[in-house]
Amino acid sequence: MDSGICAIKFDSQGPGQDRGVHFLDCRTIKRANGLREFMQLSEKARFYFRTSFDYWNDHLINKRRFHGFDSSYMKGVYKKCFVFKHVEQKCRLYGFLSPPESFGDVELCILVLFCPKKEDATDETMLKRINEMRIRKDVTEAVRMFRAEQRGL
Repeated sequence: MDSGICAIKFDSQGPGQDRGVHFLDCRTIKRANGLREFMQLSEKARFYFRTSFDYWNDHLINKRRFHGFDSSYMKGVYKKCFVFKHVEQKCRLYGFLSPPESFGDVELCILVLFCPKKEDATDETMLKRINEMRIRKDVTEAVRMFRAEQRGL
């Protein structure tokens, strides 16, 4: 899919699932490096992340691999942010959640940033960047176009 400047790519969603993990591909946003860095990881590391994506798609809870940020964290400012972690490789993929827009629609996790990470604490800078990117017009348009494509419109 290519909606001009930004697009949503890498479909981890299986048939009949009501969730899917995808990547933002946007060359005009310098820091939107998630897809590029993910593709440069070893096959073993990509497999680990894909397994984590499958866990999330299947509504499983595994806070060692991924988590969101609820309303109690920083007064809820980052409640649409999400992170997939690979503790052994000391790296994270940060993104945002896009809830279903209508009946039969799916919940999306759009991954945007890759970050090497040695410490366990969340880097608030990454969450600020995600919040800024998720509301950009070109990003919201890419998500809208992706949803329309999924619905066959």
